[in-house]
Amino acid sequence: MVKILKDVFDIKQGEKVLVLTDDNLEKNAEPFFEAAKKLSENTIFVKKPIGNHSGEEPSDEVAKIMLEHDISILITTNSLTHTNARIKACENGARIASMPGFNELMFDALDVDSSDMDKLGLTIKDALMSSKQIRVITPSGTDISFDVRPEIDVDTNNLKDKCLYGNLPAGEVFFAPLESTANGIIVVDIMKDANGVIASEGAIITVKEGLARDISDKGCKLSKLFDTIENARNIAEFGIGINMKAEIIGFILQDEKVFGTCHIAFGNSTAFGGKVYSDIHYDSILFKPTIYADDKVIMKDGKLLI
Repeated sequence: MVKILKDVFDIKQGEKVLVLTDDNLEKNAEPFFEAAKKLSENTIFVKKPIGNHSGEEPSDEVAKIMLEHDISILITTNSLTHTNARIKACENGARIASMPGFNELMFDALDVDSSDMDKLGLTIKDALMSSKQIRVITPSGTDISFDVRPEIDVDTNNLKDKCLYGNLPAGEVFFAPLESTANGIIVVDIMKDANGVIASEGAIITVKEGLARDISDKGCKLSKLFDTIENARNIAEFGIGINMKAEIIGFILQDEKVFGTCHIAFGNSTAFGGKVYSDIHYDSILFKPTIYADDKVIMKDGKLLI
């Protein structure tokens, strides 16, 4: 673990390191705390309330603690990646690894060469940036298109520079589709996190002008969030997994990183260039996608063609 944290953050002795967790994931966070202490004695362990859903803002007290640290390792049940607290901490210079739902099944996907992911990610990024529209089709029935935003990010294991953030396990190329441009159907292949199923396998989500207008699984958590959280229906993110060591395990944090998958998220997009804020952010994972960048097929049934 010490080697992984050194490779990811290059933690220096004296840097202020925060390991933030909750009652559900305290045991999973402890090895990261012990490893971080060996790299910097100025490391603290803080627990927060579990909260209700991913994307929910932490308390002002927790946000302040994040703002005061050079490095934050967020091993929490619900994701803090797409919160204003995380954004403001990074703007203040913090390096942050967000690890919602992290468990022992994810250790193999942590130990991956960031340089290999960089090369793969930049290849995909270049293909996306040279196009105007993306279309995604899957064997399950997804068929959706949306316009490309110029701000495209590549998430790898490199969080050495100030203001950087990402997930651990890392491994995706992602952007916020231009608002109001997404149209079509999303059929969920898997959508689970540490709280359980967010939307059932086969759930059909109808998208028009950038919003999820209908979902077939009326009783699922996602449907309830659509009805109760402002801007939850926004098509917030499109991403392609680039982690060769990641496998589908039933947790969004890792499943969205699996090479040969892609994902489409709902809710908040402001953390990476989008214009819509929401108190949630959830990703639906799509298997064996065929992805068109304008008229060019860049991925066919989950196999990269570029």
